[in-house]
Amino acid sequence: MPRGDGGRRVAGLRRPAHGRGHRGPGDHTHRSARARGGGLAGAPAAGPGAAARGSGRGAGRGPAHVAPRLAQEGGAVRRALRPVDHRSHRGAGGHLYHHDRLRGAAEPALHRSPVLHDRTQPRASGHDLQEGREPEQLQLRPVGPSLQVSTSRETQGRQIGRVLCGAWRARPDAAGLQAIDLLEASPLLLRSGSAGLAWWRARASGVPASALKPLHDAFALHALHGSVLEAKIPAAFERLRARGVEPLLGKGWAVARLYPRSGLRPYGDVDLYVRPGDEPAARAALEEGHEALPVDLHRGLAELDDRPFDDVLARGPLVRLGDAEVRVLAPEDHLRLLALHLLRHGAWRPVWLCDLALIVETRPPDFDWEVFLAGDPVRTDAAACALRLAAELLGADLAGAPPRIRQRALPRWLVPAVLRQWSDTRFEPHGTRTPMAAEARRPAPLLRALRARWPNAVEATVGRRGPFNELPRLPFQIAECLCRTLRFVRSPPAIATAPER
Repeated sequence: MPRGDGGRRVAGLRRPAHGRGHRGPGDHTHRSARARGGGLAGAPAAGPGAAARGSGRGAGRGPAHVAPRLAQEGGAVRRALRPVDHRSHRGAGGHLYHHDRLRGAAEPALHRSPVLHDRTQPRASGHDLQEGREPEQLQLRPVGPSLQVSTSRETQGRQIGRVLCGAWRARPDAAGLQAIDLLEASPLLLRSGSAGLAWWRARASGVPASALKPLHDAFALHALHGSVLEAKIPAAFERLRARGVEPLLGKGWAVARLYPRSGLRPYGDVDLYVRPGDEPAARAALEEGHEALPVDLHRGLAELDDRPFDDVLARGPLVRLGDAEVRVLAPEDHLRLLALHLLRHGAWRPVWLCDLALIVETRPPDFDWEVFLAGDPVRTDAAACALRLAAELLGADLAGAPPRIRQRALPRWLVPAVLRQWSDTRFEPHGTRTPMAAEARRPAPLLRALRARWPNAVEATVGRRGPFNELPRLPFQIAECLCRTLRFVRSPPAIATAPER
């Protein structure tokens, strides 16, 4: 409502509940008193029973503030709202309802201007019900323009994108980093393995060191774990080469080595790709010996099976790792593999988009974009969308990329789907879920297990080889879910008692 000084304020509407009868002779007195009151419109004035209540529980207290922070946070100083007496005007009893005792949605940690949140209405006291009176209801509403603070999943995903913008670079620019984004996104960054990159960018900002400590601790842990895995890679190559198998190393260390510091890109195993015919010999070689090796052995090239294995192997360079030489995927093949792998898993990890941005921005001068674009046209278009996602959400520099990549328009559903996935705290990634065969034995958590396996729009599109266009995604999600169910029914896996890791 407009004030006398030209500003606006928050007003309260006090109205009787539906079905309220006539108040009686004292109604005119109360309306006149309310008209003379200030602060909260509709606050009841002292009535005939005020003297009897003066010695009650509320006597002698100062004016309690319903929402004191509303007068202290951003914008012009505002007068705090007055307390509202919800007691009956006949007889004693009842309480003043303080705002912190009302159940309602939690307020955001920080916002730039006062925001009045809807709160659950207080329940009537026993005295009111015994007297046959319905409780009076108070409705608070903002009557002037105010800043809307959104806590939607897309907004939380945007915060992650703003924190990780350019974080893969040797000297990331921290000028645009906001402390509120970093603090609110930290739990999701820690969960998704992006904490090291967030610390790398924020270390030169003005964020207090205490706020960065959890991120730095995660970075140090990733560096330690990465060094342990890195030491096992030469042994895996030695065992396979002893059997006449030449593997290709992808993802994991193959992309982590490109980052400015060890620990910025965590990984959990060693991904090796071998010819389909070499898979039995390779598996036997890795299983021999006293030391188990954390190798994820791939039969073929997975997302790159639309191109000959020998051609990919011939393009792969040898790189030095300690005293050994290991063969990694060529940058063109590696970029395509990472882009398709990201989409196949629903793009749930922001660090995967950082991988794409890093390879694009540090590609060698002889990088051949035609090799990257070769192969199945459906996959090629999907890979182009992944690069455009890196530019859209993280600010990746696509200068020098072909126009079909730089000018690829993203479908309207894609960015919101990825942002919602980033902020989904209930999501259980592959490798951490309890096998469905074990869940089927327990009917109680079966619904939760089915919900956790519902494919998002990105995952379903890739799984059904659908185009990245403007068509609705629900049919693709239903089809993907049905196909998974049929595969499970036809060939159920062995019953497991522990989650897959």
